[in-house]
Amino acid sequence: MDKVLGEMISPPGFIIPFIKAIRKKRWRVMYDLGCGVGFYAPIFRIHCCHPEGSEIHGCDLNTNMTLFREWYSSIKHSDVNRFIKEIGPYIEPDAFFNCLELIEHLPVDDGKRMLEALAKKGREVLLSTPAEPFPMQSEFVGLSHRSSWTADMIMSCGFNMDYQKEMRDPIYGTKHLFLILNPLEDFRSPTASMTEQLKGGSPYIAG
Repeated sequence: MDKVLGEMISPPGFIIPFIKAIRKKRWRVMYDLGCGVGFYAPIFRIHCCHPEGSEIHGCDLNTNMTLFREWYSSIKHSDVNRFIKEIGPYIEPDAFFNCLELIEHLPVDDGKRMLEALAKKGREVLLSTPAEPFPMQSEFVGLSHRSSWTADMIMSCGFNMDYQKEMRDPIYGTKHLFLILNPLEDFRSPTASMTEQLKGGSPYIAG
């Protein structure tokens, strides 16, 4: 698997060390925000998801890009902030949000809004973003980098940092910041009970 991933275009080439660092974690539900091509679904399902089964729910404004659809439980055509809002009040305790190589594609205000909404959800967030200017714009229209971020900027939106490391992209040579974030207690919204959730139903959690 690592050999296959290494031959793909970035970012999977430099995500492998990060996955190896967190492989001991096992999640049941992953929300893949801005899933794009869908690189992360097979990587996380193989290395980091629960052995008894898992769900991966993605969203992107261009779902036609998603090549790895079979690895997803669902994919929504949606911007990330609308997707987060629609998830519902209850999220399983062993769920997490994947925000790898996403936030730099959003304007600063939208990125902050996304982080604050995720902090309210009260679940772990995996986030990466370039730690220095990217040498080239994406050839895909609309996917150019629109903001730059530091760890302090990200944590100011309501998070503690459980993990921080800079890694270099083997293809472009740029440094990327990798973070595992947990929401501060003061930022978390009260979640609905399991009974309330089962009555209301979430569009992304299987009942």
